[in-house]
Amino acid sequence: VRDAYTCIYCGVKPGMVIKSRLYSKSDFTVDHILPRSRKGRDTWTNTACACADCNHRKGNRLPHEAGMQMRWEPKTPRTSYLVVAIGTGPDSWKRYIEY
Repeated sequence: VRDAYTCIYCGVKPGMVIKSRLYSKSDFTVDHILPRSRKGRDTWTNTACACADCNHRKGNRLPHEAGMQMRWEPKTPRTSYLVVAIGTGPDSWKRYIEY
């Protein structure tokens, strides 16, 4: 939601058609910029929305190692966004919220 379901690498969004494929929200994943296999953490600044194709292409590498560039730097959302997120959503999401 923070990234508006937009891939940080290629910029594809739900509703776009690329190579005859219509993208939907279910085509997006959470990518760890520094992969978990390399001690990357579940933090706002280390995670971003990525389409499944880009996430798979990047694998357990850093973006530059995979020849990919991020379109923006992942950031911690505004406080007002976090207040809403704390009260709603699954308990498993709360580990991403520092309060």
